[in-house]
Amino acid sequence: MAAAAGLLPLATIRWLPGRGDSHRPSPAARTRRTPGAALRLPLIFAACTIAAGVLDSFLPLAKGVSSNLSSAALLVQAITATLSRWQAGRHGDRYGHARLLIPALIVAALGMAAMVWLASPVLMFASMVLFGAGFGVIENATFALLIEQLPEAKASARWNLAYDAGYGAGPAAFGLFAARAGYPAAFALTGVLVLAALPAALRERTVVTSAARDGAVR
Repeated sequence: MAAAAGLLPLATIRWLPGRGDSHRPSPAARTRRTPGAALRLPLIFAACTIAAGVLDSFLPLAKGVSSNLSSAALLVQAITATLSRWQAGRHGDRYGHARLLIPALIVAALGMAAMVWLASPVLMFASMVLFGAGFGVIENATFALLIEQLPEAKASARWNLAYDAGYGAGPAAFGLFAARAGYPAAFALTGVLVLAALPAALRERTVVTSAARDGAVR
């Protein structure tokens, strides 16, 4: 089924634009390189991939959560992330990706914090929707901003490093803390960790906005 699903996008190739005159940079793509972006953006993304790795690794192990319920919750999170990635790309291409960072971090953090109510399936699914929405936006926005400001190879390397490092480090640290404080408290702490990336997101938005304004003046 996964292999078949991977072939479905082939049907859309005929509608993709060419690389002639119609391939013009969007307003967001006119951003120039901003100082510190190569470090800020991976850190922002890593804050969310840590949380995503924690959910994937430990939600199926949480006490009181059945395997069917955890599987369904993770599916909801994945679907929400995919849809929000798509919408973030459309919105960011028109109005700029940097403005999406702060709202997405807050929404993702709220989703993780809501995991303290693991005993309630309704609240758990609501938290998966929130986290999935925030995570999907962060995935798209950080990658788009890196691509706009760095050579493609460097941008891809930094983004993937943040992805893999977060998925590895998050569950390792979570397991140590959860063994002592319990799963609800560990999930809530992970949400606080996501919020720790807010200063970097605010700085990125400020720098990008200033760079765009300077470019417009010139």
